[in-house]
Amino acid sequence: MTHDPPKKTILLTNDDGIRSPGLWAAAAALAPLGYVTVAAPLNQWSGAGRSMPYHSEGRIYEESVTVGGQTWKVYAVDGTPAQAVQHGLVELMPAYPDLIVAGINYGENVGSGVTISGTVGAALEGASFGVPGLAISLQTDSQYHLTHSTEIDFAAAAYFTHKFARLLLGLPRAADLDVLKIEVPDTATPATAWRFTRLSRTRYYLPQKPPERRHLNDQGKIPYARQIEPDRVEADSDVRALVDGVVSVTPLSLDITSRVDLPTLQQLYRQADTDLQLKADPPAPRRRPEAGRASERIVMQAFYDYLDAHHDQFLAELKRYLRQPSVAAQNLGMAEMAQLTQERLEARGFAVQILPTGGFPVVYGEIGQGPRTLLIYDHYDVQPPEPLDLWETPAFEPTERNGNLYARGAADNKGDQMCRMQAIEAWLATRGDLPLKIKWVIEGEEEIGSPNLEHFAREHAALLQADGCLWETGGRNELDQFGLWLGLKGIAYFELRLKTMDTDAHSANAPMLPNPAWRLVWALSTLKGPDDVITLDGYWPHVTPPTPDEVALVDRLPYDGEKIKAIYGAKRFINDMDARQAKRAFYFNPTLTICGFDSGYTGEGAKTVLPKDARVKLDFRLVPNLTPDVVYDLLRQHLDRRGFEDVEIVRFAGEHSASSSADASVVQAAIRAARQVYGADPIIYPRMPGSGPMYPLSNMLGIPAVLAGITHQGAKAHAPNEHIRLSEYWLGQKFIGEFIREFAAA
Repeated sequence: MTHDPPKKTILLTNDDGIRSPGLWAAAAALAPLGYVTVAAPLNQWSGAGRSMPYHSEGRIYEESVTVGGQTWKVYAVDGTPAQAVQHGLVELMPAYPDLIVAGINYGENVGSGVTISGTVGAALEGASFGVPGLAISLQTDSQYHLTHSTEIDFAAAAYFTHKFARLLLGLPRAADLDVLKIEVPDTATPATAWRFTRLSRTRYYLPQKPPERRHLNDQGKIPYARQIEPDRVEADSDVRALVDGVVSVTPLSLDITSRVDLPTLQQLYRQADTDLQLKADPPAPRRRPEAGRASERIVMQAFYDYLDAHHDQFLAELKRYLRQPSVAAQNLGMAEMAQLTQERLEARGFAVQILPTGGFPVVYGEIGQGPRTLLIYDHYDVQPPEPLDLWETPAFEPTERNGNLYARGAADNKGDQMCRMQAIEAWLATRGDLPLKIKWVIEGEEEIGSPNLEHFAREHAALLQADGCLWETGGRNELDQFGLWLGLKGIAYFELRLKTMDTDAHSANAPMLPNPAWRLVWALSTLKGPDDVITLDGYWPHVTPPTPDEVALVDRLPYDGEKIKAIYGAKRFINDMDARQAKRAFYFNPTLTICGFDSGYTGEGAKTVLPKDARVKLDFRLVPNLTPDVVYDLLRQHLDRRGFEDVEIVRFAGEHSASSSADASVVQAAIRAARQVYGADPIIYPRMPGSGPMYPLSNMLGIPAVLAGITHQGAKAHAPNEHIRLSEYWLGQKFIGEFIREFAAA
């Protein structure tokens, strides 16, 4: 005989008082999860924090409240939210509950002011008894903060109350997680995305001067106003999530110790204390304190301060850089962009050469001296801006909106270039000479497949030798977590062309004249099946499957499949894959993609035409052991074998896959730098599913590489309205400084 597991027990409270509609929206949401005991303040206690005023007498009034046809026996406590929790735990409930929930609060509790919140204070009080807590608030206009207004719709907040209470009850308790603080935007629906965040250091509600009064002992309550600057808000913070219209989930700990390195801080203070004692004792010989981590942090703070003080200047320079078109595919502005890149490097003291290739030149710069050498790779060309009508503002007119900077090349990859240049400027201004040598390769053909980079790398192999390479891109994943990538898939890009006549014909001739579009369609249909499996002859024996360790690594990576589908407006994944299957396919599967098909008339309205020619663009993303040459040979043989010898294959781009070890010193330096700047270990990805010309400058030359940058999942690189978050740009500058420091010392 089996028995159902015992139902969970939940203590529910708030700071808006026992009659708050938000409290009862939470009660209804929690009821399906277990037994809910409601013990809430008799009166409004917003802003009480975790206070325990001595004058509270602890009177408790039993009441009955009917909500949605259900009658609840509740306890109205004449005291603060934290005191209501205490009474619930030590007096009203037979045993400690499985969960304490505080909310749903009228008004958001974010930023450095959360310690004021009675909602958060109640959850923390429960956590001090060892009971996990959930503090949930709904963003509302300030006029509703101290009300029980029925104009507020708590439906979405109730949905997320149920969701995260269920998760807290079902998951093992994470170390150092005492309370989940949930902030629900006022625009939220159950479909609204959510993400984990940190408490912002900004103050969200600012005290205002009280109204004029004749005497100081007249009433003069200090009002408050919501006041934020989106550009200054940390990208991973709770405030930023609300600005972005995303539900914020902030893990809180009772341990509010500063995250400063304690031995470093102790050393700093002991040195300062010793200096003071020496000043008070003149006869004693004064010794210069040894340089250590403490003094290093002081110097790095000067670096940070320089960056922060030059935001306006740096932003103007970035806009100038983005304003210059540089579309390699159209030969638009390329010479001017190479010259501007050279100018900006030389302004920082780089020795710059313009090195010719078979196409657009490479801008190469060197600076610094030291026992280690860092190679940096970027590219000054960008994607074509078309379709122009889908841009909200002109592609080459950088525009700020909602804390973002919009322009072609902002994310890919001029933003990273300027971020890195400006960080080097700040280092030179505050720390002097660089502690290592930097060799910087900025090519002009990345967006057209880098057709000349491998030859360039072989020709200049001695010049390019380095201990590690910082690659062009990287940033945050779909969950807004900062990540580092250790490699890239390869790519083979082709155009299939077929011409069957010298001129277009009237479509009435279709019964007797060949149609090149149909013939290409028939050829394409032999390359891939309806199940999306590539059917190219001889293809799969060249595909190296991932190892069990690689699969395990990818399975541990965060991945929000619903968020990915929402970003692109997709209804489902191919073959209705679940998120786990989609994630594995994303990182491990080779691909064959039709990127464009052109034939006949594609304008507005109708035109009855039999086209004379057709062409289709294909790209293959390559995993280890597949090479561009192998794919070309297999494709040619496959088509010929089926009678499509007349289909011409034009090769546009080919890049090998590339990868580096997570143990490489350049990767470990990036991990330490990310930890310092972003406050957490970065997510490590074995490879980026996209492609780039890493192989010639990394694996081919024996140089390990890491990808790190300032972009994010929704940056729309290669699409209209490409952009970066400015908050991420400023953090990226600091990351570069920390990375230089860490790699030089590695």
